Amino acid sequence: MGKKILFFLVLAGFFCSCGNLSLKAAQAGESYVEEMMDGEEYAALERTVEKILHAEKFSLTDYIRRVLSGESAFSLSDFTASITRGLFGQMDELKKDFVQLLALVLLTSVFNGFAKAFRDGQVAESGYYVSYLLLFSMLASGYLSMSGVAENTLNTLLEFMKVFVPVFCGTIAFAAGSITSQSAAAVLFMLLAAVDYVLISLLLPVIHLYMMTVLANHLAKEEPLGKMTQLLAKGVRFALKAALSAVAAASTMLGFITPAADALKRGSIIKVSEMIPGLGNLFRGVAQTLCSAGNLIKNAVGTGGMIVIILICIVPLGRVLLVSICYRTGAAVVEPVADRRIVNCLTDAAEGITMLFQTLFAGAVLFLLMFAVLIRATS
Repeated sequence: MGKKILFFLVLAGFFCSCGNLSLKAAQAGESYVEEMMDGEEYAALERTVEKILHAEKFSLTDYIRRVLSGESAFSLSDFTASITRGLFGQMDELKKDFVQLLALVLLTSVFNGFAKAFRDGQVAESGYYVSYLLLFSMLASGYLSMSGVAENTLNTLLEFMKVFVPVFCGTIAFAAGSITSQSAAAVLFMLLAAVDYVLISLLLPVIHLYMMTVLANHLAKEEPLGKMTQLLAKGVRFALKAALSAVAAASTMLGFITPAADALKRGSIIKVSEMIPGLGNLFRGVAQTLCSAGNLIKNAVGTGGMIVIILICIVPLGRVLLVSICYRTGAAVVEPVADRRIVNCLTDAAEGITMLFQTLFAGAVLFLLMFAVLIRATS
């Protein structure tokens, strides 16, 4: 009789300890988060985010903790206010440049109108060259400023991604499996190299060449470099479309194949555990708890990284776009009175600024698209 009582007590203790496995699985997720945040890779990530977004007052750690605790993790009003401050902080400088541009073009038109009153057409042509050189210097200065903004933003984006990818791929390994994590890390680092080479080292110099060709082309009446400017512009746009298409295809293939391999391996383990009498359902519940905790951590880190990418790029994108709009507006305003070459020069210069905007926008979208596909595919 005593042996039976002892047997039932041991059996009851075993099932009670198994009943706590789900709680321990949830605690394992919390332990992983603490271990991740105490690691050197995450410390480097946090330092980089603080350095880049010191003016935005955004903390990646606070965001992740609020998501995991179920609190309101992101304030749309604060995000909008931050963007508004960044854009309106540049408005005074843009207004000044826009007024100077209009004044220069209008004075040039008045001067050319008086010069045409002389019989000698060389006076008017010389006056055009003098005024065009002034416009040349103003447009070149504005373009170099926006080119610096675009290049610095892309370099900042790469700096953030180099420290963010290892942390994010670690969460993928915890949530989905090692196969998906290794494949994602390989593709993301290849994307980093592609952005560095294609966007920064290749397309930005091509846009520089386009802008120099535009400014030289409109100096003469015949516009001898018109076809060259069209070729360069079409080449830049084709390269951007090809890069977006390639990343979309690579991320889609990665999302189809590697998560399925990890799911197959994980499903096989669960199926084997279900064959144990009385414990199969318990192991399934523990596995589901671990997967849910891993997905929550991965999604919190991934969306936090996407928010940082947006905060890095949104103000420079708005600034470059506003300059392009100013040039196009100036061309439309002075078209009735200005020389045709000056109007075309303003329009083509605005096109060069627009290509800078498209290049910077493509750099941000490449990473956002990749992260969105990975987050969705591994959930």
